[in-house]
Amino acid sequence: LTAFMCLRSGSVARAASSISRDLQYIRGQMDRQAYLQRYQSQQSRKAFSAADNELVADYVASHTEPADRIFVFGMSASIYYSSQRLPANRFLFAYPAVSNMGNRPEYGVETLAADLGRVQPRYIILQRSNGDSFSGWKAAEAFTAPSLVALLERYSIDTEIGDFLLYRRND
Repeated sequence: LTAFMCLRSGSVARAASSISRDLQYIRGQMDRQAYLQRYQSQQSRKAFSAADNELVADYVASHTEPADRIFVFGMSASIYYSSQRLPANRFLFAYPAVSNMGNRPEYGVETLAADLGRVQPRYIILQRSNGDSFSGWKAAEAFTAPSLVALLERYSIDTEIGDFLLYRRND
């Protein structure tokens, strides 16, 4: 019954396709961006795209110094690792930082904006379609808080990569 259900659901075909693509990438028959394109949200608006995350990390690494800090306003912490840049806040994901978790002052958008104002990251990166389906939180909506809007007066939009909008600090 289990074998029948796996065949019927297409699990075997998907597994074979996945292994085939992995082997193509390992053998050098597929470039990295094409390989990463398969790891993305299935929605029309891509809330997650491994290929876009890597493009953002590459862009940040090439437009900053190693000592520069960045902050990703969304939930793509891999950008910190891939760009080899430290986060400008103790929170790697924006949701806990702005969600008023436990009704405590350190979990609010005003505190995050104040922290980012002190650290002055080189880039603040908005992941527009990111959100939390359970609570209904959306990064783009939280990003419009007055304290963040005031902080962004010191920044200019530098570029757009996929679902990401990169704000660079004006010097």
